[in-house]
Formats: sequence, structure tokens, C-alpha cells
Amino acid sequence: HLVDEACRLAEKPPANVLLINRGLAPMTHIPGRDVDYAALRKALEPVYPPIARMHLLDYKVRVINAQEGTAAKVRVSIESSDGASAWGTVGVSENVIEASWLALADSFHYFLSR
Repeated sequence: HLVDEACRLAEKPPANVLLINRGLAPMTHIPGRDVDYAALRKALEPVYPPIARMHLLDYKVRVINAQEGTAAKVRVSIESSDGASAWGTVGVSENVIEASWLALADSFHYFLSR
């Protein structure tokens, strides 16, 4: 489902872009260079130059219904900024990668639709 959506998105401008984040190791934060944001910016900047101003301020994961075990849902909260203002987005799923993608994609959609 998520891979199918990513493949459909890659068919639109900018074409031929495949972003992969295996999530197997903790992300190392490098000031001024947020890994997922950097990957999306690289893919989208040629078509949407203002994206270069976006950066990640905060990323939080919370388990919503831990009593469900492996079927528990997670809530991912992302706070983003363009240097002038900040906004938050949320993704919810049983899959932490999907929840992260939903929050991240919403952050970019919000920024571009303002």
C-alpha cells in the first residue's frame, strides 16, 4: 500500500525519484540537515524551490493503544518550520513508517498550499 503510493507519486514531477528509509538504525541528527527532509527536498526542490526553506523542528512517536500489542497504533507528530513560521502535522497508523510518512507528507502539502 505505502510502496504503491510512493511509486505513483514518483511518476509525477519530479519523475524517477525513489526515496527509501529502512528505519533500521537510530537517525543521527545533523544540524541544518534533517535526513528525511533532505531527501524530499532534493527530490522536490527543482519543481518547488521554496521547499529549500523547510526544516524539521521536532519528531515524536507515541503508542496510542499499547494493550493491543503488535496491532497497536502509533501517533507521529512532526513540527516543521520555514524560518518564519512553524506548524505541526500528525500521522496515525499501525506502522510507524507509514505514520511518519503521513505526517511528513502532510507537512509538505501544508507548506506548499499556504
